[in-house]
Formats: sequence, structure tokens, C-alpha cells
Amino acid sequence: MNAVQGVVANSRIDRSTRILGIRALAEAGSAEPAAIETILLEKDDLSLAERAHLAASLAAQARFVDAMTMVDSFTVPLAMPPSDSGVFTSDTTDAAIALTVGLQVNPESPSLAALHDFVATRQGERRWRTTYETSASVEALTAWSRLHPTTGEARGTVVVAGHAIRFDGGEPVHVQIEIDPSDRPVGEDRIVSAGDAPLHVVVTTSGVPLEPERNEPDHRGLEITRRWLDAIGNEIDPSAAIGAGRTVVVEISYRSKIGADLANVAIVDVLPSGFEIELPTLLTAAAGETALDAVDRAEFRDDRVIVFDTATSTTQRFRYVARAVVPGDWSRPGTVGESMYHDAVRSVLPLDRVVVELDRR
Repeated sequence: MNAVQGVVANSRIDRSTRILGIRALAEAGSAEPAAIETILLEKDDLSLAERAHLAASLAAQARFVDAMTMVDSFTVPLAMPPSDSGVFTSDTTDAAIALTVGLQVNPESPSLAALHDFVATRQGERRWRTTYETSASVEALTAWSRLHPTTGEARGTVVVAGHAIRFDGGEPVHVQIEIDPSDRPVGEDRIVSAGDAPLHVVVTTSGVPLEPERNEPDHRGLEITRRWLDAIGNEIDPSAAIGAGRTVVVEISYRSKIGADLANVAIVDVLPSGFEIELPTLLTAAAGETALDAVDRAEFRDDRVIVFDTATSTTQRFRYVARAVVPGDWSRPGTVGESMYHDAVRSVLPLDRVVVELDRR
């Protein structure tokens, strides 16, 4: 609470963040009336999302007439592409936030139908443009569907990984499918609706493929490469056997391919099952000192390293040390990098294999 109050009182913090803080305090029962009145004086200059947060703040203070009047003033925003720094926003995000607040404060407002249509049609081909657009839009459209339930009956068949799942209406169906590695599914996943209401399907996958899904790297705006090195910097051929107990230096290089910096990039390097991380720290390319400050953030899990950073047009790299522990023939998952807020930007390396054998020296 004290931290949010500090944000609201700090004029050096951007207005959008302060208004969001005002709303958070008001909905938590600790409204800042003076701050609300100050923002009200600027209402004609506020963005759609800022006015939505202000309307929610007014409603939390039981100023329902003022809140409903503000919702009635909502209009479809002007075109605004997604931002990837500072305050994450876009035209669709603003409209979705306004729609959610409007449905809470003044669900009969004539302004809401246009906002709903705008958010729904901005989805494009299967997705909105960023993760924060998706989050705000799903919340808004879910709230809309509760107040405007679809008539008709949802029925149909869903085919996932070669398994046909029939839905005849009624309660949701939950199915868990375990895929036999020796029985590769044939055909495409598909949804066939046989009813007159929308059929909603959520598919969650887990695990690591045993066989490569691609033979070449897939770079889309971001390029990642990976090398395994020995202690003196010579490259190791992963297709050649590696002795159990031996350490390898994993080197990940990455760069932006769009001619501009890519902020908020997440790079995930998963180790083969027979390996473990030797030291929970990154290494520089220089003298081997720790270099956690060379990237925005690094996380070391049991089986993977996750690095968050800004990719520039100049190649950057980080290294860490892993050790071969368990003999066997293991899948080596491909390194994956992607923008956390623009899912069209990604780089995926192909899966391959590595053999660990007993070191008989």
C-alpha cells in the first residue's frame, strides 16, 4: 500500500502509472480524493485506458453518476501500435480495458458495443498482436459474454494428436492425452463445429519432443546460435560421445534481425536429461569472471537456463557451465528465444541428440 501511495504522489512517474495506482488504492478502500480531483481536471487529455481507470476509481468512491457519465464518453481509440517499453499499451489494449471497466460500471452504456466489436475484430488470424493485448482482450470479451450469453448449442468434434474428442454440449470436457513416442500422430489437429454456438477449445502441451520437428533453425526477427565448448574454448561436436563427468561450456549468441533493438527477449536453453548445471552463474567471454549483470536477468533452474535481455543488432552472447552426469543417448532440445510481448518475433533451434558414455580414462 505504501509503495502504491508513493507512486501516486510522485509527479516524476508517468501519468498512466499514477492513474493506475489511483485506481488500485480506490478499489482497495484507500482512495486518494485529492489525486482523483487533480486527474479529473485533465480528463479531456487522458487516453481511453486512463479515463477507464479514472471511471473505476470514481465508482469505487460511490460516485456512480460521474463514473457512468465517463463510460458514456468512451469511443473507439485511434490507431496506436503496441509499445514494448515504458507503459505497455496499444489501441486494442486501451479499448479492452475500457470495455471491462464499462461493463462493471455502466453495462447498459451505448458506448460499449462499438468497443466490443473493435476488440473482437482486432484479433486477426487466431491471435492479438501482443501478450498484453491478449490478456486485456480475453478479460474484456469474457466479461462481455457473461452479460451477453450466446444462444444456441455448442457441439462438435476436436481432433488433437490423432485423438478425436466429441462434445455434445453440457459441461466442459477435460481430456488428457499421453502420446506414445513410437506412435507419431498422423494428420492435422482440427476443430469441427456441429452446433449453432461457438465451440471453445484450450490445448496445453508439455514435454520435450524425442524427434526433431525441424532440421533447420527458424529465425523470425531474432537470431540465436548455440555452441558447446571445452575448457579452452574449442568447439565440441555434440554428435560425438562425451565422457561422463566432463564439463562443457554452453555459449548462446543472439542478435536482432529487424534493424532495431528488441526489448524483453527471453532465451531458454534446456539441457539434455543426462546433464546438470555446474555453476549457477553466467561467464563472460573474457577471463571467466561472473557476469550476471551482463544481461537484464538470468535464472538457473534444475534443467534449464533462462535469460532475459534486450537483443541489439550487434551479436551478444552469454556462457554457462554444464556437466555430463548420466550415461545414455539423450535428446538435446533446441534453444528458444522470443519476445515476451510480440509472439511473432522468435528464434528456435532444431532438436538434436547427444551421447554421454562412461569415461574410461
